Order: sequence, then structure tokens, then C-alpha cells
Amino acid sequence: ELQKHIPNLCRIPEVSIYTEQETSSKPLKIGVLLSGGQAPGGHNVVIGLFDALRVFNPETRLFGFIKGPLGLTRGLYKDLDISVIYDYYNMGGFDMLSSSREKIK
Repeated sequence: ELQKHIPNLCRIPEVSIYTEQETSSKPLKIGVLLSGGQAPGGHNVVIGLFDALRVFNPETRLFGFIKGPLGLTRGLYKDLDISVIYDYYNMGGFDMLSSSREKIK
């Protein structure tokens, strides 16, 4: 019944995450950006990524590109440590990083 209403979503294969895996021995440096218009869950996506990365290696660093693709192409970023992340817990919007409609060509 549900498949009739959302056929594309129902065709997506199931993804499983296993927590029994060992943590990474090497910290990573990962970048994230927000693109397009404002959305209510932007901060929670970034915070969820931050929290998940810290589980695998607490020394992993997350960098946020300011103004979306514009920040990526111009090297505008900030280190998203707990002092930055904490202020945006359960806050809607894209204020932490902003966004743009810049296209990467």
C-alpha cells in the first residue's frame, strides 16, 4: 500500500550500520557544506555527522564550508569543534554555515 504513494523511496535498498566495528586508528579530516535554500534540519544533519564521527575516532576533525559550494571553491571554512556545534543543538536552519546557490562547474 505504501509503495503506491512513494514508489521511488520504496526502491531504495536497505542500509545497515554495525557498531561492533573497531574505531579508526587514524583521525580523519572531513568537510561538510550546505547547499540550496534554508531547511529546518540543516544544523541537525551537521551535528549528527559530528557526533557519528566522534564515535569512530574522537580526534577526527569536521570542517564546515561557509556559504556552501562558494566556501568550498574559495577556501572559506571553519573548524566545527564542540564549542561551535554546541550552540546549534536542536536549532533549525543553516545559520552555522550558511548556504548559497553557487554551482560548482
